[in-house]
Order: sequence, then structure tokens, then C-alpha cells
Amino acid sequence: MPGQRKWWLREIIAILVWAMAFVKLFVCDIDLLILQSTLPSHTHLLQYRFFAIIGITSALWVTLGNRRFRVLVGYILFYPFILTLLHVPVWLFRHWAIAVAFYPAIHNHIVQFRRNFVMATIMALSLLAIALSESHWILHLAMSLLAMCLGIHFLDRIRMTCQPSSVLADLRSMAHRFWQYMQEKGILTGKDKLDKLTLESSDYERQRAECVYQDFFTTWTILVLAERIRELAISRMLDIYLIGSLLFSVTFTVLVFSAEYWSLYKIDADSFTPSHLTWWDFVGYSFGTIMTSDIGGISPVSSFAKCIAYAEIFCGLLLLVILVFSLLTIERERYRAEFDDLIEFLKSMHGDMAMEFEKSYKMSLNDAEIALLLSHEKAVNQLRVWRGLAKLPRREAENARNADTRPRESSPLVCESKVSTTKQHTQESDFLD
Repeated sequence: MPGQRKWWLREIIAILVWAMAFVKLFVCDIDLLILQSTLPSHTHLLQYRFFAIIGITSALWVTLGNRRFRVLVGYILFYPFILTLLHVPVWLFRHWAIAVAFYPAIHNHIVQFRRNFVMATIMALSLLAIALSESHWILHLAMSLLAMCLGIHFLDRIRMTCQPSSVLADLRSMAHRFWQYMQEKGILTGKDKLDKLTLESSDYERQRAECVYQDFFTTWTILVLAERIRELAISRMLDIYLIGSLLFSVTFTVLVFSAEYWSLYKIDADSFTPSHLTWWDFVGYSFGTIMTSDIGGISPVSSFAKCIAYAEIFCGLLLLVILVFSLLTIERERYRAEFDDLIEFLKSMHGDMAMEFEKSYKMSLNDAEIALLLSHEKAVNQLRVWRGLAKLPRREAENARNADTRPRESSPLVCESKVSTTKQHTQESDFLD
């Protein structure tokens, strides 16, 4: 527990340092802003910030010692690389189900990163122009750019729902290319290595054991992966992703139209009633308009304001009728169908690899598990846990091997393989002794 608290404290310090640096470099003098809002009479202290920094550094150095201080400073300095190359990959590995469910969004941001970056920049500059400028032509330009971005967003959503297949089909294609590569290079990589050795080789038995372990683990991992994807397909992760994408579209639409209303209000204050309105007032009005409610207390007066309000009502209907129907029915069923296709392909891969394993090593996967349990107990038992089976103690494997028996268990992941004869089982199990 103390170690976890130290880890979180170090993460918070690194995040705060880099957030302060980013805001100060690209946004504003955040230290001056904080002092002006909290202690306005002490802003002159910022003249001595250098002495404050070296004082805090010295205190940390004395408190932590040389080694821990160097580790902390190095961790903070290289935190962006640590976050990108370590924390994010580890999190994705541990929560791979979420990563697979949100794969369409991740794929879109990676493949279309340049376009998304340009559009985000255009939107940020347009919102900044609306907030700061009083020039009518700048406000009209910003309104046009925001409308363009919203139109592109809706076109992307409609295009995604009309596609015959989603980006999840890429996972099936990747698995198919991987399987073709394995067929070209050899289905069992360990067997290919073993074929290069001779029976008279001094380390033949050791190499054979390692090859069996490698191919055994790979073969079962394929089926475990198929089972985990099946659990993901029947879970609510896909529904969470689809509902989240719908909520993003609604929020994006509300914010864009609130900026449009605010910009029009700055151009002509008589376009809306009552007067003295702020951007937050228009956020509430935009949300009420898209929900066909008048709780915002604002009414459009000019023809242009009414046209924008009618456009938002139309976007609300588009979200409700088209996108809700497509996202929660068509796209949902398409994702599940593509997941089922991937699962069946992975199961077919496992079946072919299991047959090749038994043909190459003259033993079934179940027999190999007993033999490998004697030398790779931890790895084999971990694989059994992933397969939904209980761990096997080493003594049970030894007893099962000596008596030439094996505990039979029912599991959806257990491969039905041909049972070896007693003599063959004993001979093939002895190679690990």
C-alpha cells in the first residue's frame, strides 16, 4: 500500500509539472493567473520564482537522498516518453477487451490523424475568434468554419453506417495474413527449428522439449484468444462504445450550435431575446433546442437566428432517427457478425495447429500438458487458468504420468484430441526427464 501511494504521488507530480509547463508555454502565465485569483496582493512574489524553484529542489534532494532524487527527476523529465511507451501499452495489454471494443475509434484517430488534427485546429481557432473578436467578417468566417466541421462530422457518421464492413474486419484480415505467413514459414515454428537438428545432437532432447513447449503454448493461446473475444462480443463493451459515440455526436452538435448562436448574438444583439446573454446561456439554449424544449428562456428573433435554430432541430432529428437507429441496430449487428467471423477463424486456426502438433510430435495436446507440467509448471497452470480450468499440482502430474492416467475435465476450451496409447504416452513423456 505505501508503495502504491508513492507511485501515485510520483505520477501526480509528473503530470502537474508537465501540465504547468504546457499551459505556461502555449496558453497563458498560469502562475500569475493563480496568484491573481487567490492572492492578488502577492503577485510581486513571482519575481523570485527562481529562488523558490531552487529552494524546493534542495529540500527534495535532502529529503529523498541522491538515488531517489535522481530517479524522481529523471522520471519527471522523461514522463511523456514513459507515458507513451510504457504506461499506455501496459494499460492496453491489461484492458485489451476495452481496446478491442474501442478499436474503431482508435483506428480512426491513427489513420486520419492529420485530418483530425487540422479540423481540431480549425475549430479551436474559430472558437477563439468568436470569443475574442468583434469584427463581423471574422465572426462570419468562424461560423462558416464551424458549420463545415459539423457537416464533415455528420457525413463521416453516415458513411460509417453505410459501409458494408467496419474497421473490425481489419482484425480478421490481420489474422488471415498472419495465418498465411505461418503456413508459408511452417505452422509450428518450434517443429521447424527441431527439423534442423539431428538425433545425434547433444542438446536434441532439450531442444525438443523447448519446441514442444513453444508450439503447445502458441496453439492453446489461439483458442484462449478466441474465447476471450467471444466473451467480449456478448458483453456490453460494444454497446458502451456505440452509446459513447452517439453521446459525443450530441455534445459536439450542441457546442457547435452554441458557438454559432453566440457569434450571431455578437454580430446582432437583437437576434435573440432577452438581452445580456452569455455563451453559457446559449449552451443551455442549444441543448434545449436539440431536445425540442424551450427551458432555455431564449427566443430567436431574426430570420437568420431562426434558420440556425431550425438547422439544429434538423440535426437533432438526424441524430435520433438515422444515427441512433444505425448505431444501435445496424452497426451493432455488423460488429457482432465480424467478431463471430474472427472467432470462427481463430478456432479453425487452433484446430489445424492441434492436428499438426499431434502429427509432428506424435502426442496430443493433453498428453503434452502432462509432460510440460513437470518442467514448466507455472506457465502451464497459468494457461489452464486462462482456459477456465483449475491448476494442477506437480505431484498430480507425476502420479498421472506414472499411472498413465489423466484427470478429465469439461471445459469449452479443451480440445478433443485422440488419446495416445500407454506405451507411446510413456515414451513421449520421458523426453523432459
